[in-house]
Amino acid sequence: TASLSFVFVSACFSEAAAQAFVEVGVPHVIAVRRNSRVSDPAAHAFTRAFYLALAVGEKVRAAFDIGKQAVVNAPSVPAGEREAATFLLLPPDAPHDEAILPNLTHVDRWSRP
Repeated sequence: TASLSFVFVSACFSEAAAQAFVEVGVPHVIAVRRNSRVSDPAAHAFTRAFYLALAVGEKVRAAFDIGKQAVVNAPSVPAGEREAATFLLLPPDAPHDEAILPNLTHVDRWSRP
């Protein structure tokens, strides 16, 4: 098994590269569909929301869904629904119900300072 628990291949057409990580046993891999480009604003919206969700204790699947929703809602991403659909969480049949930053305290609600 792989010693990595998570890989984010942040690039257009990165599904093939991501599949290589899945094949060596990485349990959580994020990529962009092999036939898809992702705009910089969409990549930024996804990445920011995804990592923030992980940092406050969300599990991988929940953080992934939060990242996709951030793309849909981002005013700088006119085709938000289409761009959100380009992100993949692999392997597709895994539950992804693990918090990969388990030593952080889960935050139910975050308030701006």
